[in-house]
Amino acid sequence: MALNLWESKVLQLIAAGLLLFYVWMDVALYYQVQAMPVSNGKGSAASSSSSPFAHVTMKALLLDHTTHYVHNPLAVWFNEATNFAEVFTWITANMVSFSHVVVAVVGMKLLWSDSLSTRQLGVLLFEVRSFLDAFDGTLARARAHSSLEEPGIGSSGHLIDGACDALGCTAMFFGCLGILRRKPPPHYSALPGPGGKEARETLAQSNRRALTLVGCAALQMTLSSLFWNRTLSEYHDLLEIPGSTYSTRVIQNTVFKSSALWITVWFWRLTNPHAMMEMILISIFLDKLWHFLSWIQYIGFVILLVQVSITETHLHYVQDLIPAVNASMMTPLSGR
Repeated sequence: MALNLWESKVLQLIAAGLLLFYVWMDVALYYQVQAMPVSNGKGSAASSSSSPFAHVTMKALLLDHTTHYVHNPLAVWFNEATNFAEVFTWITANMVSFSHVVVAVVGMKLLWSDSLSTRQLGVLLFEVRSFLDAFDGTLARARAHSSLEEPGIGSSGHLIDGACDALGCTAMFFGCLGILRRKPPPHYSALPGPGGKEARETLAQSNRRALTLVGCAALQMTLSSLFWNRTLSEYHDLLEIPGSTYSTRVIQNTVFKSSALWITVWFWRLTNPHAMMEMILISIFLDKLWHFLSWIQYIGFVILLVQVSITETHLHYVQDLIPAVNASMMTPLSGR
């Protein structure tokens, strides 16, 4: 039996509770950021805490709400509860990455079903895939005795994880295409006859429309991923690599706590590729995929353009600010 959000009070309470939980956690995260001290230039110590506030890194700030507040803490808790990293030493982080591709393919097959309840089960499998995506990083950090979420861009683990994420997203989009082709909206499904020429033309038009919608969503997610990774790398280099002088580190700390940075990263929490995947999965769960993909077909590009423009403007400001501080420290003062 399919679950209906509009008719189920339990689902409505769960959805409302989850939304309030995310808002509450964001407020707590903001105050945690404001309490951060100036770096001593030696970096942070490793810790195994499952709290999303244990290590307020740039990567954590840029993550979507579900990954940051649900999947990552669950992954750390699961590893601690089962001692997975120590007991199952033969299972590598890359093996976990490959496993969530398999889960995504199974989820894709379920999304092709005509039954809404089966498609909802497919959505849940994609959430399992997202959990495994978080767990492979947790496992790698546990075995490296580090809990710092460094970008790691260019490392073999990062490349393999990225490739597996891409395959998982591809599976989801193929699943979406299958849904749209099997369940066209009313103005496409009201065909005059099963085998007439007009019926075939309408069906072909519906398929082209489905391919266009999925293609636009996939392109948006690809662009979001590229710019999100660039944003993470740039902010990490500017703000998380301790400056050589105390004055530089004070400026880094001030920028890290600034409202401008918080607004920039908060909107990335809503527009990054993980968040986009969650929104698409929610629309599938609610049987509103056509409506959602039609809505974001054009406006999604506009939102992404505005987000990237604001980010690049702030990055240029910070890039100019940090060198200016370093230069001022090297300029001799008059009278000395």
